[in-house]
Amino acid sequence: MLQYIDVVPTLVEIAGGNPLASDTGRIGAPDGKRGFDGRSFLPVLLGDRSVHRQYVFAQHTTVGVFGYREPYPSRAVRDERYKLIRNLAFENEFWINGIHGHAVYKSWQEDAEKDPGLARRVKFLSHRPEVELYDLKNDPFDQNNLAGQTEYRKIESRLGKELDDWMQQQGDLKEDENLMIPRMLVTTFLALVLVSANGKENQHEDTFSIKGKYAL
Repeated sequence: MLQYIDVVPTLVEIAGGNPLASDTGRIGAPDGKRGFDGRSFLPVLLGDRSVHRQYVFAQHTTVGVFGYREPYPSRAVRDERYKLIRNLAFENEFWINGIHGHAVYKSWQEDAEKDPGLARRVKFLSHRPEVELYDLKNDPFDQNNLAGQTEYRKIESRLGKELDDWMQQQGDLKEDENLMIPRMLVTTFLALVLVSANGKENQHEDTFSIKGKYAL
């Protein structure tokens, strides 16, 4: 398994550079220094190693997505078999215009009036539990949430610890209700907005004019 953050270090090494000696100009690498957040998977490509990562991580938020109604941040971790998802604002409604405003979604709602099973799936799309745990081997489409079940408690705890450690390393602490996007991503996004604003210094103000419990 690998992550997008592993691509650039890999390309640097392929080009003859040393990704471990690279200085990104920002502290935040796993070792606390200013190197890449990811690591090269060139040894896997060359056949010298078959495994690159034991865990991979993901993050999502509706903040900044066209037509979103409420912030809906999620964080996830998976190993070869299991995936753990945390919906940090699960009490909010997941709703973005690109999905919920589409004619296809409206047709699902209409069909759901006659199909209880479909109705549950449609509801689940917008109203998810705080924690989700899936067995990707036996349930590749995430249909059966195992979170909270006694026989999977150790797996949930192990993945939860890995996710906690990753979020802390990213500066993405779930206890901080005002931080729904990791600091590095916010900084990068703001820089891109400012560059694209062609000198309009206040361009970013409208971009992040978010109010409420989960404001940035």
